[in-house]
Amino acid sequence: MTYTQWLMIEARSKIEFEENKAAASEELERLVREAEQAKRALAEEERKLKLMREYCALTTWMSANREALADMGAQIARVSEPYTKFSQSLAETTRAMPISGVYYSDGEALVDDMQKFADAVSSSFPATESNVKDLYGMASRLSRLYKALGQERELLSECDRLKQSLEHAAVLAVSSKLGSLK
Repeated sequence: MTYTQWLMIEARSKIEFEENKAAASEELERLVREAEQAKRALAEEERKLKLMREYCALTTWMSANREALADMGAQIARVSEPYTKFSQSLAETTRAMPISGVYYSDGEALVDDMQKFADAVSSSFPATESNVKDLYGMASRLSRLYKALGQERELLSECDRLKQSLEHAAVLAVSSKLGSLK
């Protein structure tokens, strides 16, 4: 073989190598696309399965709690009654409400308002009433029901507000009581 023949063989080998490399690269890209499609399809199926499980759990819960769901209006009234009473009690204690950026100039009025706030909490949510103990559970049940009915935004925000209000009222009442013990 002559030098020219070797160069021709080398050039042909390089061309075949580049062609094979390009074909392998295209095949790899095709496999990656197929894998991504399969991954998306699997994620969609997992999402559907999760939704079906949640739907089954909700259906089971609704079947088990049919009696409680039958009179939902009374349950909503039962939850809202203490809050209505509480808000009426707070009509004149706005200085005690935690509004950011408000600075108090009258410390005695603030202490008086805090005491009124604590009294309103204890009178609206007495620890001996079963309604007070059931408020968190009721809020949770209501949120699940309304979520199932497609009205989740309205009730979920109300339930969050309800929980935050309870937590805030408890913190203020405890801190007020601790302050009065010192």
